[in-house]
Amino acid sequence: MNKIRVNYVEKTVVIGSGVNVKQVSDYISNRGYFIPFGISRTIGVSGISMGGGIGFVGPKYGLTLDKLLKIKIVTADRKIRRVSKTKCCDLF
Repeated sequence: MNKIRVNYVEKTVVIGSGVNVKQVSDYISNRGYFIPFGISRTIGVSGISMGGGIGFVGPKYGLTLDKLLKIKIVTADRKIRRVSKTKCCDLF
């Protein structure tokens, strides 16, 4: 839950739900990446994503939520689902 992994080929970052914004920002900025997070650096990535991720750079780069490609969630029926714009899009 606390992992951060950069895929340099796809130019994506896999972030565990237990990681906070500061941890991600520090890790990826040292590798040339940027995610438009909100103002608070202590909030968890999962929390800021659900809230949109509104911050100072939003007008130029969009919200944190805009940058999500896919997520893994647990639904009320206790099933783990991988959702995206094309897979289980009603949950995304």
